[in-house]
Amino acid sequence: MRIEKTETEQTEQKKKGASKGIHIMLDCRGCNNNIDDFKAVYEFLKQTPEEIGMSIMRPPVVFIHDAKHEKNRGISGFTLLSESHISFHAYPERDSSTFIDVFSCSRFSVGKVIALVKEWFSPAKITKWVIDRGVNSKDKRK
Repeated sequence: MRIEKTETEQTEQKKKGASKGIHIMLDCRGCNNNIDDFKAVYEFLKQTPEEIGMSIMRPPVVFIHDAKHEKNRGISGFTLLSESHISFHAYPERDSSTFIDVFSCSRFSVGKVIALVKEWFSPAKITKWVIDRGVNSKDKRK
């Protein structure tokens, strides 16, 4: 499902209580060397939450995967937030492919997230999905 709404529409939908949160997923291609730099990925995951008005519950975790085949080598990271999470997965040998997700039950600026990704990783191309999570869902707790 591909849903894109302006930030004003997202805010209005949150006010109506229809959405439980916003999930932005970014597929980035042709990124700079920061996607292969442990410290840069860590700092991105550490600084981005504050930049978009969220709170870190635990420091970011970043892992480097040295695969048997060079093209499968990658780096992944995750930051647990009070509001939800930010995740990062990059494959430097695969067209510098990078996948970044931000999910939050609090409002945030999708434009600001994209600007930060461009600032840190300079992707040649970004494909984005913005999804309202929990739309029209009913609480099924027992």
